[in-house]
Amino acid sequence: MNNLMSFLQRCLHEQMQVFPFHNLTLLNRQQAVVGGTCFDQALKLKDTLNQARLCSRLCEAEVCMTGELTHRLVRVDYQGSALFVDAGSGWPTVYVARPAAMNQEHQVLHKVAGIVFQIMADSEHILIKRHDGTQWRDMNRISLAEQDELDILAKYDSRYASPLPFSKELRLCWLENARFYRVAGNHIFVFETGKRTKCCAVSPQELIRQVSKTKFMRLVPDLERHFEGQH
Repeated sequence: MNNLMSFLQRCLHEQMQVFPFHNLTLLNRQQAVVGGTCFDQALKLKDTLNQARLCSRLCEAEVCMTGELTHRLVRVDYQGSALFVDAGSGWPTVYVARPAAMNQEHQVLHKVAGIVFQIMADSEHILIKRHDGTQWRDMNRISLAEQDELDILAKYDSRYASPLPFSKELRLCWLENARFYRVAGNHIFVFETGKRTKCCAVSPQELIRQVSKTKFMRLVPDLERHFEGQH
């Protein structure tokens, strides 16, 4: 099981370095060439795990900010255990949760690029929290009950029908080695273990220049289209 957990975690980190979280498909009203929101992230991760011959399927979770079932992730069933694998929600929540190994009300701390998350499990749910430097904020609540993957897949085309926390401004997030980059509107945040979070305003030209140096430089035309639409 430890080998599987390590493999799943490695898959998550590799995906976040080449398949960024972003809402450009929503903002541009057309499919971006690479990356996407949690639904796109979960579908790509599921395909990767299926190729590795793991029994994986989509599941959905409640976004605590809105109370809506609009966050998607992947469930892996292995030797009678269910594991929940999350490829991100605009934060590097690249965790693997194994509820069967957690006692009721048990808490696990998970750190990525200096950002601290808390995974809490009871008999019915997993609750994911993020520490914002001052307090814990509830992020996602995942039901442990069986879910119908076909019902979830049927929601793909309408995944932006409900208002989302990032419906009106750019979100772009990715991992680069040990750093996590998060673009929110016209600001970019850089998180890194052991260092103070950097935050600065970023112009469209600066952001495009930075993205052009990454492993997902194919996203540049989608960014250019977004910024052109703002004029």
